Amino acid sequence: MEKAILLLRKHWGYDAFRKDQIPVVQSVIENKHTLALLPTGGGKSICYQIPALCNKGLAIVISPLISLMDDQAEGLRKRGIAAINLSGKISEHQLDLMLERCVNLEVKFLFISPERLQHKTVQLRLKRMSICNIVIDEAHCVSQWGHDFRPSYLKIKESLQEVKAPILALTATATDAVVNDINQYVFGEENPPTLLRSSFLRPNLAYFIKQTESKQEYILRVCKKFSSSGIIYTRSRKNTGFWTNLLVENGIKALPYHAGMSVQARELNQAKWMESNSTVMVATSAFGMGIDKPNVRFVIHPELPESLEAFIQEAGRAGRDGKKAYSILLHQDNDLTFLEKKLLEDPPTEKELNRFQAQLMNFLQVPVGHGEFLQYYFSLDGLAKYCDQSQKRVLTLLDHLRLEERIDFNPPENSSPKVQVRVSSSAFYDATIKYQQLAPLMDALVRIYQGIFEFPVSIDQERLAKYCNINYKDIHVLLTRLKTMGFIAYYPVENRWRITLLKNRLVDNKYIFSNEKLKLINKRKELSYHSLAKYLALTAPGCRQKYLCEYFGDSPEDCGVCDLCLEKTENGDLADLILKKLKEENVVKIQDLLISNQLFRLKEEQFYRELQSLKASGDIEIEESTETIHYKK
Repeated sequence: MEKAILLLRKHWGYDAFRKDQIPVVQSVIENKHTLALLPTGGGKSICYQIPALCNKGLAIVISPLISLMDDQAEGLRKRGIAAINLSGKISEHQLDLMLERCVNLEVKFLFISPERLQHKTVQLRLKRMSICNIVIDEAHCVSQWGHDFRPSYLKIKESLQEVKAPILALTATATDAVVNDINQYVFGEENPPTLLRSSFLRPNLAYFIKQTESKQEYILRVCKKFSSSGIIYTRSRKNTGFWTNLLVENGIKALPYHAGMSVQARELNQAKWMESNSTVMVATSAFGMGIDKPNVRFVIHPELPESLEAFIQEAGRAGRDGKKAYSILLHQDNDLTFLEKKLLEDPPTEKELNRFQAQLMNFLQVPVGHGEFLQYYFSLDGLAKYCDQSQKRVLTLLDHLRLEERIDFNPPENSSPKVQVRVSSSAFYDATIKYQQLAPLMDALVRIYQGIFEFPVSIDQERLAKYCNINYKDIHVLLTRLKTMGFIAYYPVENRWRITLLKNRLVDNKYIFSNEKLKLINKRKELSYHSLAKYLALTAPGCRQKYLCEYFGDSPEDCGVCDLCLEKTENGDLADLILKKLKEENVVKIQDLLISNQLFRLKEEQFYRELQSLKASGDIEIEESTETIHYKK
């Protein structure tokens, strides 16, 4: 571990690993097959990056998320560590050149999607590579019980059957059923991994649930009270706009973030939020992956999430600095009924799936007998209109096709545009002399981005604009011109959904769909619904965080900071607590009484009901004009 700590200090500036990282790093350095369960914010990337640097050879990182691969590869390159990312559009010639660099050990890390791993060219090159580690990120995707099941993950084991290297599987959320699937489909009985499960307990994170008919008023009060960085997670783009406008109109700094915004707008809002200590990000689930902002003081869910897996990942983005933080889930009487209808009603039939499959192939213009492993970008709104369906229904149908192993798909991701110089360095330099208008940008590309002659690198258009002292929007125009002239390969960000076809299109578009798999999706949704409903229904002496930890196979003590634990500490009965306080002071303003006890604030509506009950029974008098309570001895 001494070498690992030296590398950690040299490249990351840390003097020591986190407690939960140590056994994972040690296991990987010792070349053991390892399955590591680290909660959100646990520093999973360090757990494979440092051991790979300790060992000789190439590390292959398999991930389903383009944006995360972009961020991690770029982060390594900024630290002087060579990394290649095979995401996005890459020509066969470029792919060949990039893989040859891996064979020659000119790079240390190769980031690749599970679909690209199956590519014939990749498979041929794997046999010639000297590989020290295989890393499978987001490993829960291999399980049919995982919240983000991707059939392409099931082919990873087959794709790597000739590679003799230790495997590290990483995930933040995995139930026992998911762990069993990872063991079976990644490692197999012949290669059982060392299971390292970190505790999901976050002693500084207080989980609150608030049942209220006044969500707007409650959220405004919370945001004004904290006056710090926070996140509000919504389930739709429309609601993102609603909550952002509400906060701004009430003097609270807030920014929106959802997949329907342009990449530039998303990147700008994300950068502003990261730099601020008092801005609230109002976002859909598109926001958060790879974001490590330590001082997020609260995460609010004004709508019910669709699974505990999604909830704990989103809530876990609060309090990463170890200081007190809050997860607040709001709900009304009809919210659970709405979620039940959304998850459990109206499953698609085989006839509907066949019709949708044909419509999808026509929409993407896939020729008969073609399509296998090809990627297409598409507009979800455009596909929904073409099929005369709602976007929600289209996503349901796509999810079924994914489980049937017909397709894999990803939502728009916050990735960056890429550029690679296609001519020699001398030819590029000569061009800067000949084309004076393009010279500042060409010079900036070479100076800022190492490796730009060897492979596509992610670029920051705003940084380039400042460096060249030109308008931000002109960068795209100039890059497109350089591409047309043949000097560079330019890959603008596709702000659209990405779909990978896993089968060729059949002549008659008729597929046989498995009723068992249709039942499986419905069973998965049913389990998600009931586990979330049970979480909402918990009462003292239960514990919110203990329930969440047990759901993921952990068995901690009560957290002591959630709403239910506080209720136990405060002794529960609001009427008795109110009278106890009044006996001490005799006369008190309602607002002062409300803020004097955290339980009163937590159960504000019940608090007011108890006041009226005490008034009706003659125990207290309430002076309405001054909102003052008098205790009647």
